[in-house]
Formats: sequence, C-alpha cells, structure tokens
Amino acid sequence: MLFLGACGNSGKAPKLKPYFFDRDALDKMVENKPEMHILRKRGNGTLEKEFYYLGDTVKYELLYNKNSQLQTVYKRNEHGMQVWQENYYPSGQRMGHYSLAESDSVKNGIAVYYGKFEEYHEDGALKSKGMFKNGQLQWQITFDKEGNAGDTLVYDYK
Repeated sequence: MLFLGACGNSGKAPKLKPYFFDRDALDKMVENKPEMHILRKRGNGTLEKEFYYLGDTVKYELLYNKNSQLQTVYKRNEHGMQVWQENYYPSGQRMGHYSLAESDSVKNGIAVYYGKFEEYHEDGALKSKGMFKNGQLQWQITFDKEGNAGDTLVYDYK
C-alpha cells in the first residue's frame, strides 16, 4: 500500500449537530403491525438485536452491546442486501456511517465497504471522511476536534 499526501485543506469541517439513530420513526412505521418488528434478547434479559421488516425483507437490523446500548445499524435494500452500516458510541452518538457494496456486501463474514464514509468524534464533530472501492480505502481526510482538516491521504494499491 502506498500513501500519498496531497496539499492540506485550510477549510474547516461543517459544524454538525450530534446524531442519534431515530428508532422512534421505525417504531411508528410498524406500530400497528407487530409482525414487522422482532426483538431478540439475551438469556439475562438484555436487548441483543432488533429487526424491522418494511416489506418482505429485513430493512433495518439493530445490534446492541451487552448493556443494551445501540452498537450497529444495518440498512438493507428490497433484496435484503446491506446498503449501509452505522456504528454508535455507548452514549448513542453516531461513530461512523459506511456505504456497502449492494451486490456483494459481505465476503467471508466481512463487510465490503464501497462508496463514501464519514466518521465522527463522540461530540458529533466530523472526524474523517473518505471513500472505499471494493473494500479498499481510496482517499481520506481527517479533521481535528475543532474541525480543521488535515492532509488528504490518497491510497494507491499495486
């Protein structure tokens, strides 16, 4: 892997508001159709997973840590293929949003990232953004907590 540094970006990342997954919106969609929402709990009663069926396939899969705090959300298309994945801090703040290759989103149990991604500091500020192609990082810009952009890193695979 070859790392190339491009000229720095003197701009700042846009100030973002903290983002928490809106589970209430999903709950409202399946309010009168309980078969469209399935909860799975661990033996000790803590929440492990939730599945939201919007149509014939699972559209959202929510995974929780051992303390029933949201950890990961998967969004699926009408064919059940993963479209994106979001990870969350224990506080509930979004940690990252990653696009996934719809045609083959998982290979050997590992997600194949494809497209733009964004990662966030726990206060909601943008930490980095970039792009994946076929599971390989193509470029990335990192930001400090004040929103100042670092160098753009371009990755060239040989």
